[in-house]
Amino acid sequence: SDDGLNATGVRRVTVNGREATYDATTKQWAVNGVQLSYGENTIVAVATDGATPAHEGRAELRITRQRIPAPEVTISNPLNGSVHSTSSLTVAGEVRTLSTETVTVTVNGQPAAVSGGRYTKVLALAEGSNAITVVATDSLGQTAQASVSILKDQTAPTVAFSSVPA
Repeated sequence: SDDGLNATGVRRVTVNGREATYDATTKQWAVNGVQLSYGENTIVAVATDGATPAHEGRAELRITRQRIPAPEVTISNPLNGSVHSTSSLTVAGEVRTLSTETVTVTVNGQPAAVSGGRYTKVLALAEGSNAITVVATDSLGQTAQASVSILKDQTAPTVAFSSVPA
C-alpha cells in the first residue's frame, strides 16, 4: 500500500519482472504462472507508486521446491520364472511414494486396484510364456516399472512305451 499525507497510491506491481494485477480497493495483487525451479527460488514483488520520480517498495519470498522421487513398485506375486496351470492369476505387489497424491498402477497396461500401498490385478494368461509389466505413475507423471516372466502350461505330459516285452 502507499499511505501517507502525500500518497499517490500504488500504480503498478511486478512479480519477478512480470506485470501483476493490482486491486487498489483491497490493496491485493495477483500474478499467475510464476515458474519454480527445483531447489531454492526467490520471488520478488515490487510495488511502484505514482510519484515523480516513482518510489518502489520491495518484498522477497524464498521458496524451496523439493523434488519428490519417482514411486517404487515391486511384484510379490507371481514369482519370476514360475510355472502356472491356471487360465488367470492375481498379480500383486507394493507401491511406495513420498507424494501425498494418489499413485496409479497398471498391469500390462490395464488399471490395477490400489489400496494402502498394495495393488492387485487379475490377469488372463496365454499358453506359453507370459511377460508381466507393472507400471506405477505418481501425480507428477514420474513412473517406475517392474517385470516378471512366467509360463502357463496346461498341456498334460504324454506317456508312451517305447519297447514292450513280448
